Amino acid sequence: MVVANFTNEEGARFEPSMLGSGGLSGVYDSEYIFSRQDRDGRTFGEELQRIGYKGKPENRLKDIYRYVELHVEQGPYLESSGHSIGAVEGVQGIACLQVNVKGEQDHAGTTPMETRKDALVTAAKMIADLNRLARESDEGTKVTVGRMSVEPNVSNCVPGEVTFTVDIRHYDDEIRNRTIEMVKDRLGTLAGVEDVELQIELLWHTPSTAFAKDVVNLILEGAQYFRYPARTITSGAGHDAQHIHKIAPSAMIFVPSVHGKSHCAEEFTAMDDIEKGANTLLYVTYRLAGHTKP
Repeated sequence: MVVANFTNEEGARFEPSMLGSGGLSGVYDSEYIFSRQDRDGRTFGEELQRIGYKGKPENRLKDIYRYVELHVEQGPYLESSGHSIGAVEGVQGIACLQVNVKGEQDHAGTTPMETRKDALVTAAKMIADLNRLARESDEGTKVTVGRMSVEPNVSNCVPGEVTFTVDIRHYDDEIRNRTIEMVKDRLGTLAGVEDVELQIELLWHTPSTAFAKDVVNLILEGAQYFRYPARTITSGAGHDAQHIHKIAPSAMIFVPSVHGKSHCAEEFTAMDDIEKGANTLLYVTYRLAGHTKP
């Protein structure tokens, strides 16, 4: 058994996320991975080299039989349904768009309201419309604007340019792809109405993943062995397991997140639930090693 911890799982500094597992599984080649830049222009490869984490090809995992990942749910469903273990059946797909809106930069005090081409006002209308789109669409569709930059970003100027990201998620690839096109159409319509320039770039797109049923069933079996209440569940967040699944049958074990909080200071999972997750992981690895039930 090998315990693995992949670099850049979150992608908070270098995008896209999961570059480590993506490199191992062949989703991304090394040239692409090492050339990713942060906001200061530093590359991923240079920074890995600087801290001694770049590693050597001969030390990388190979000949993987099965992969099992233990993780907090990052959502409210296990806690709300009273289950201690989630046997993750798959991960919903994720697309990330970058939207650039160009209006006209002007003086805040001298430019009449009726002649302005305010890029930020237009972007705000776009973001509100995308929120409505997600709420009115198929259940499970999620659309999020999580990052924005405004130029020139000073108090006495009408903003001339705004760039923001649009995160689109759904487990059904067809629905997600249709949502991407709907987003583009609606943004294009608003840009025309507001008389601004619009550019939309697809930064990256990861399809949905369905995990190995035999591993999922072993997770449920392990939870039953320990008499932990368990259920199947789909992950709304991306995880290394979805990349590793391309080269080895994989699945995930979820444990509850209190109030479903994640990616914030309030994120918390009770130690009792962590222990249950670890016990279930131990059971699954024991069975995958060819042993009968403990």
